[in-house]
Amino acid sequence: HYECAPGGGTSENNTSGPSRWTWICRGSGGGTDSLLCSQNKTPIFIED
Repeated sequence: HYECAPGGGTSENNTSGPSRWTWICRGSGGGTDSLLCSQNKTPIFIED
């Protein structure tokens, strides 16, 4: 998880929530093009 594409930016503020992962992708533009990304977890997976 926490992948940044395209360009292979740097992931920051990686957060693993109860239903999704969220992270910020900092690009090569000095952080001005940071993008908030998220990936939903499968309903089967439950994190204590």
